Amino acid sequence: MSRKRMFKTVISCTLIISMLLPYVEAVVPSYSNSEVLQDDVFIEPYAETNADYFHTGIDAPADRDIEELLACTDISLDDKGRTASVHLEQNTGLTPGEVKSLFGQITYAKANTLELDPVYELQAEIMQIYEIRPEIQMIQDGFGYTYEEIDSTIFYHGDLGALQKSLKGFLTAQKYYSLKPEEKSDILDLIFGGYTNSQAFAAYISSGILNKPIQQLISDKQTEIVEDREQTEEVFVEDGQEEDRKALAALMGVPYITLDTFLEGSTESVESLRTAYIQARNNFYRSTNEQKVLPANAVQDAGGGYTPEEILDEPFSYDSIGEVSINLNTGSFKYSENDLIIPGKNGLSLEINRIFDPDSAWAYLPMGEFDTDSTSTAVEVGYRCYLWENYGADEEAIYSEISDITRYTFTDSSLNSLVLSERGFIACDYELAAAYKMQLDSEETWVAAARDRYGDSCIIVIEPEIRPVEPAFSAAFFNYGLTYNYLINEFGMGHGWRLGFSTIETYSAGYEEQKQRLIMRDGTRHNIESVVGTTVDFENYTLKDIRLEKKSNGYSGAVYTLFYKDGTVEYFDAQGRNIAIVDRFGNAITLEYTYKNAASKSAVSQIKITDTLGNIVIVKEENVASVSYVDGIKDTKHRYNKRWTLSLNGDIVRNYYSYEISSGRYLVGVQDELGQYTYYSSGIGSYDYNCFIDQSATNDGIGKKASISYIDYPQRMQKKFYVGNQKCQNRHSWLCRNTRNFQLL
Repeated sequence: MSRKRMFKTVISCTLIISMLLPYVEAVVPSYSNSEVLQDDVFIEPYAETNADYFHTGIDAPADRDIEELLACTDISLDDKGRTASVHLEQNTGLTPGEVKSLFGQITYAKANTLELDPVYELQAEIMQIYEIRPEIQMIQDGFGYTYEEIDSTIFYHGDLGALQKSLKGFLTAQKYYSLKPEEKSDILDLIFGGYTNSQAFAAYISSGILNKPIQQLISDKQTEIVEDREQTEEVFVEDGQEEDRKALAALMGVPYITLDTFLEGSTESVESLRTAYIQARNNFYRSTNEQKVLPANAVQDAGGGYTPEEILDEPFSYDSIGEVSINLNTGSFKYSENDLIIPGKNGLSLEINRIFDPDSAWAYLPMGEFDTDSTSTAVEVGYRCYLWENYGADEEAIYSEISDITRYTFTDSSLNSLVLSERGFIACDYELAAAYKMQLDSEETWVAAARDRYGDSCIIVIEPEIRPVEPAFSAAFFNYGLTYNYLINEFGMGHGWRLGFSTIETYSAGYEEQKQRLIMRDGTRHNIESVVGTTVDFENYTLKDIRLEKKSNGYSGAVYTLFYKDGTVEYFDAQGRNIAIVDRFGNAITLEYTYKNAASKSAVSQIKITDTLGNIVIVKEENVASVSYVDGIKDTKHRYNKRWTLSLNGDIVRNYYSYEISSGRYLVGVQDELGQYTYYSSGIGSYDYNCFIDQSATNDGIGKKASISYIDYPQRMQKKFYVGNQKCQNRHSWLCRNTRNFQLL
């Protein structure tokens, strides 16, 4: 029986999500006599490990002068005293302007003493005449495809960098596995037809099982890509969709229509086809002549087990933009509405705030495992190199990954060997690979002058990476979702929605591992690192504004007590639910819970809140016999099968309508005390992720998460949440210094 190790990741850690970068815009319908209102916009950054944004607007950091740069950076010079490379330590960076200050026009990067191959000299002249980019020429030289074929390939991959990443993955696999000429040719044809490297290996294996020629697979893939790009709105999951088939298509690396067509005309089932594919994949990579395995003995003591950890929200970092709060450190946002405010004694008012937090909206938490019995080389740790494509141009910088760094020569000769140093790891040594990668992260990132094989100067950025070796990687690593219903069980309205009361959540943090975190009233989360006696310590939090202790402090039913600097105290029961808020004068707001199952107390059906003046507020789940429609509007956007109410002293002031499917629950609409409706165009979306690498592969997991497309308010106001496949060209940490992870437009 194969042993497995489990990993957990959160959105901020190597999470590969297909639909990112939401931004919010307040849209005011046009009226014949209306005033023009300014739109309200923000952007959340792409969620990628060691990734960041560079902004050229008002939030951009000021460039340091050359004297300051020379004093605070590790610079290597050539024999004429000019900058050859800049070594960046962890948490440091340069702006594009600073790079240009250090390197100038880099014409000196041309090696005048080195004679170029006459063939390359001729190619350089042709490239200049026909304005062919050097990167395109190098792909043509290395793989033999025509310029027209490469141009078409870039279209289907989306950009040159994506193609380069896939070609680099193919070259990495070639180092460890011997491919037959026909295997190499077909896999490359698939890559140049629009498949990623991981998909190409899987699709090649699948072609024999599905009896599909390679050219037909390429045609199906290109059709899928074009149709996906034409999809302008986010697609939410519905019950009854063929999710098993979609998951199998992703595993086999083929378009859904290819698999669906095959199954419709075959007696094979999804499960039997999955079994056949896994067996064929195992036979494929085991029959190839594996060339080498490079153990990382040098990093055996580089640290303990590596588990991706969530980057915590930091305190005192929120700016309000309308009803959206943005964390200036991480760029994450929260949307909130105030449903009820009752003034109380000595300022201890009761506020019923409803908060939507996308970071907590998972219906299935991303989890991962790897096979500890696998002995094939599955990952490699080395260096990823980016070419600054338009260096010297007065425009936004564009970077693309280099597939074959051997076609470049660095002015700093020590880097020529550095970029070729790599270590291969078998699957069971993934923790060593991750530790080694972390060690390199803390030591080595470079910006350097170089020359391509045609004699042209360029700027290249070098940073460590952990990359997959296919097809062994997809065979030995597994990603899946773990059902996450915490907010459903506590507040009922839908995934991502909570009421503004502090709670202590117990959550899954890895293989059979449970941890706790304190969730503050505004949704900020603090992971609990340890509990020793009554002392509770938080991870990465040293401020003294709050103190959590594991004791009742004399309050009946309390297990934890949270102390605030202003004298306010909050009490929590054994399940981590807030049972009282008491100010320094002894005024109290109390909370009582009714459960769906009194024995387990796992899910709440009612919360009774008593304020300092004796007002009774009840949040309660109501019975819904069958699918109904908000305000009688009979369409899928207004249907509901769950209903909660908010009442004040017996009078209902809010109705919360939600719709639940097998994948999760989402909020549909809210009715206020005047009978007016606010509608939420929301649903459960599917998102791809990988817990082990920062790129997509055929073993990606499919996470389920609630999201909002737009909100329609009673006042004919609309707030839109745009979601798309946008990617920032400049998302590298080495290029950012003191920048913020969001942008106000």
